[in-house]
Amino acid sequence: RDATRAARGAALARQLGGVDTGSLILETEQARIAQSSRRTYNSQNARLQAYLAAQHPECVVDGRVDTQQLVDDLTIFKGFILKLFHKKDAEGNDAGLRFSSLSAYRSAFNHLVNEAGLATSDAFKKSVKDFFAGLKRQDAEKRQENGDAPTVGKMALPFGLYRSLAKALLMDGRPQMLFAHCYLVLTWNLMCRSNNTAKIGVRRIQWREDSLVIYFAQTKSDQAGDRVKDPLHLYANPGMPEICPVLALAMYLSYFGSGCSSLLFPGSSQAHRFCGLLEAALVANDDLLEAFGLDSSDLGSHSIRKGVVTYTLGGSTAAPGIFSVTLRAQWKQGLVQEKYIKYQAAADQFCGRVAS
Repeated sequence: RDATRAARGAALARQLGGVDTGSLILETEQARIAQSSRRTYNSQNARLQAYLAAQHPECVVDGRVDTQQLVDDLTIFKGFILKLFHKKDAEGNDAGLRFSSLSAYRSAFNHLVNEAGLATSDAFKKSVKDFFAGLKRQDAEKRQENGDAPTVGKMALPFGLYRSLAKALLMDGRPQMLFAHCYLVLTWNLMCRSNNTAKIGVRRIQWREDSLVIYFAQTKSDQAGDRVKDPLHLYANPGMPEICPVLALAMYLSYFGSGCSSLLFPGSSQAHRFCGLLEAALVANDDLLEAFGLDSSDLGSHSIRKGVVTYTLGGSTAAPGIFSVTLRAQWKQGLVQEKYIKYQAAADQFCGRVAS
């Protein structure tokens, strides 16, 4: 056995001859964080660095943030967050960031600390937690005083508006709107993020008995692909052809074909392309939105996911279970739930039928 291992090790060494293994190791370690998340963290920490250069120059050494000083004195980071929170425009009106945006800076700061390899105490973690808990309450009070909208972010897409919007895209006649129609209907039925729809592989679409099934190799909550074997079931809806996922996919493929690409929607930035087309469709069909008391600025690509989950759970008095919906939507369940509550095809099929 030892001889076999030695032989395998020697073979691997020959294969890696001339390869910079140090770079490969670093690249592999950095793969634990998605490139999009890393870019967001770097952008937010660049803003932190600009603030430090102006207000606390001692915290910037050789053009880089001295993370140890920020860990030792948390008031510096808290001051940066409060500056963003209490920001005013040129006319003195409130222009501060909402709590949800400030929480993203908290994540970026944690990333900065982790990248520096610094250990933090329980007191440090409690201090950060308590600070942001107070900030969340202050944010709610400020929104109440300013008379801001009760919701933060985009609103859920109502089922009725989803149908009307899908029909409008279908009746448009232009190829790009046929793409947008298929993208919209699949995103709704899969309960997924719009960027996950862009990653649907042609070979991961199958037909199983009376349902279309789609597999995701990776999602935001399943970066390692542990749930790659759990198919999501989609069903035909002949009574409402404008939102039938099987018909939407058939029309898309009949026009565009599957080509030689491994992706259903080949090309770069397809999620961004869809968002642009969706925004244009919302503006062009503002009369549809008015019927639901909405404006085009109220909705976005994330409204689809909010809408289908809301509809699936609350659209009837006999809705699927909450855990079957959250599993389909690829949300984390918590350590205990993830250990004991697993995917089952029957529950996902129920979700698929309701969503379609």
